[in-house]
Amino acid sequence: MDVYEKTDRLAAETIQRASRQFNTVRRKVALLTDFDEINVLIKRMYNRLRDDNQRTFRQIADAEYLAASDGKLQDELEEDFLLLILDDYDPVTGYVYTRETERKQERLFEKVVSIISHEKSSGKTYQPDKPEETMLYPTNSEIRKAFDTAFRLWANMTQEYALRTHDRARERAFIALKGKSVMWHTEEDARVCKKCEPLDGKIFSIEKLPAKPHLYCRCWITLVE
Repeated sequence: MDVYEKTDRLAAETIQRASRQFNTVRRKVALLTDFDEINVLIKRMYNRLRDDNQRTFRQIADAEYLAASDGKLQDELEEDFLLLILDDYDPVTGYVYTRETERKQERLFEKVVSIISHEKSSGKTYQPDKPEETMLYPTNSEIRKAFDTAFRLWANMTQEYALRTHDRARERAFIALKGKSVMWHTEEDARVCKKCEPLDGKIFSIEKLPAKPHLYCRCWITLVE
């Protein structure tokens, strides 16, 4: 049973769209020397990424809320359900999603500025219009690396919060069904970690359900009563 099948698909599609955005903005940034223009491009990109993620997370939450209840729930999740997840400190990720989005934006801009500034201070003539396909101009190569790293970090965060949104929506459905206890399940395969293995089959009060023990945890719960 793969309870995350639809969530994985939606997250993968969102990450693919993000990849295209990172590549498009990277090419534009590589042609610029004005830091204000670069900042605007990067900021707009992260705003689009943030909005796209939120649409996907909401879609995941609504779908899992209905699926977990087997169609027994007719009401919808609260309007602020998703914001409560994204604006809350998460002890597993170690950050607040909304603030981390801003930090990722700031880090990428600072890295690009550092690359270009270093090139200028070296006494070389910065040539942003150098054909990047040749990969001979060092600055283009460094900018590519900076964007590749930023994309990887964004993709990881997107995947993690897709899972967390899924889990919270499942819990919310069980609460709405007046459930009291849930059973913890692992994937029961060779990749189950030492932290999760002892939890398999254990029953918890839904009000005292422990947090996922690590990032990208794919354990799941079922309603007992």
